[in-house]
Amino acid sequence: MQLFSAHKFKNYAEFIAVLAKMGYDAVEGYGANFEDVKSTRAALDKAGIRMPTLHMGLPLLEEDFDKGVGICRELGVETIYIPGIAETDKMTDVAAWTAFAQRLGEVGKRVQDAGLNYGWHNHWDEMKVLEDGRRIIEVLLDSAPNIEWQSDITWVAEGGADPLELTGRYSNRVTALHFRELAQSPTGPGALGRLLAWDAYFAPARNSKIKTIVVEHEAQPTVESLYAFSKEIADTYKTLKK
Repeated sequence: MQLFSAHKFKNYAEFIAVLAKMGYDAVEGYGANFEDVKSTRAALDKAGIRMPTLHMGLPLLEEDFDKGVGICRELGVETIYIPGIAETDKMTDVAAWTAFAQRLGEVGKRVQDAGLNYGWHNHWDEMKVLEDGRRIIEVLLDSAPNIEWQSDITWVAEGGADPLELTGRYSNRVTALHFRELAQSPTGPGALGRLLAWDAYFAPARNSKIKTIVVEHEAQPTVESLYAFSKEIADTYKTLKK
């Protein structure tokens, strides 16, 4: 579970404990969870749950690399995923995205040399088609061959791409799948009816590189709906993996 799901309530230690009781074996962190690294580590240890992945901003790694890596070491993180960066909002051509990908790859090399894995987490923007006919995510992956991809399946779909086709084509780069409720779904908040048919992605031929499955509840109208969503996801995942 991506801990951003609780950002409205900021009850991260409680949320981690509840998730562990529901059967989750791991959570994914983000910026708010390493403002006080020791408290986050204590919450993980108390619940007996891991944080193998987190979202970390590229600027932190560029400006204070040792701090970023130190956070990962203290939390037991194995893979950093970069979740986008504001300065790319105005980038509209292949050349700009190619240069950014190379910058991304250079930071990734340092991360990998430090013994950690490293990749990119997409949003819907990276599904835009550029002048050479490729989507931005394709330019990123093609121009930075050393980075992994945490594919946010819902954003891929909302961006107009075919998630099964795209993740299949880049299956050697997809090391994590990320699912969240579909914003445009009419079926109401907090239920599996708002998720894509995620069991289609679990075929062995498709997921040989996948190390983590991450879910996220972004709407989060109440704590109760967040916890109900989390439990339904956990219970359903158990049936899919039988």
